[in-house]
Amino acid sequence: MGVEGTVHYDKTLTNLSVRFLEGDFDRQYIGMQVCPMVRETERSGRFPVFGMDEFKYAADDDLLSAEGESKLYAPSMSVDTYFCDIHSEEIRISEYDRLGADAPFQVDVARRIPEIVRRMRRRHELAVATLLTTAGNYAAANQKTANPKWDAANATPCKDIEDWMEAMALQCGVLPDTIVFPVACWSVFHNLEVVRDAIKGDRGGTVRREDVQEHFGLRNVLIGRGVRDTAKKGQTGSLTRLWAGKAIQMLYVGASAQTKETAATAKTFTWNPRELKGVVQQGMTVGIIPDRLRGGNPGMKIGRVDWNYCVKATGVNEAGKIISGLFGNVLT
Repeated sequence: MGVEGTVHYDKTLTNLSVRFLEGDFDRQYIGMQVCPMVRETERSGRFPVFGMDEFKYAADDDLLSAEGESKLYAPSMSVDTYFCDIHSEEIRISEYDRLGADAPFQVDVARRIPEIVRRMRRRHELAVATLLTTAGNYAAANQKTANPKWDAANATPCKDIEDWMEAMALQCGVLPDTIVFPVACWSVFHNLEVVRDAIKGDRGGTVRREDVQEHFGLRNVLIGRGVRDTAKKGQTGSLTRLWAGKAIQMLYVGASAQTKETAATAKTFTWNPRELKGVVQQGMTVGIIPDRLRGGNPGMKIGRVDWNYCVKATGVNEAGKIISGLFGNVLT
């Protein structure tokens, strides 16, 4: 991110990027929670995948042999590789612009950096949502359809979820710990009388995410609320949901502290360039660069953010299809 000596890194800016990455968007953007970040030392490489090999064993497989040899186990590795592309965006502000702005709307590069981070966070969210809301990315046995659908008469959503949890366990060996509800699916689900009766019972009241977590024994129940503008530049804005569609996603996210070796449905591989060691946080670099290439506009400053990451499904079978997750079509 710039030639040595031309980039000024500010600790406050770097901390700002970490804060926006980790916590400020939990209600709208859930990509970091369902596709946790894993820091890599190499920009690209193969990675462990978590399929059925971990559960293929016989009763005496781990007995020490007469020759004193123990059972050899090697984790399955991916066929494809991750590659941490550099996602980059910048904003340019001249000294004229900054000094000419009204005080309440003061234009300053450092103040505008969070806007860039938010935009990049949305793009990451879109990459995660696209991966996990595409039915074809799941193994055939992990693509389910509610019958009847949840917005039809005689729906049985709680039984559907219980059945699908068991179906996923028989595919990958673990129960899901997270359910993602697109807004349309959540709106139908938590307002159904049969759901309120099953989850709230005599207590009554609105079914909350926390109630669903407790009822099904989940770590997370998340609602995909994020939006993006799909209109081209210059056209009238057209907002659409990042987590769109008529299906829920049941996933195994695992513990919050993720490494390359821990099991999970999907991960965000991040890469810290060695030459910027100590500056980059979770693959993201934030800096202010003096623009010496353009004359005639004194004091031009560039606020720039680089983020090195790659989103990959890691709980997959031999064909690369997700088995540590389930895609459930629930609405007509």
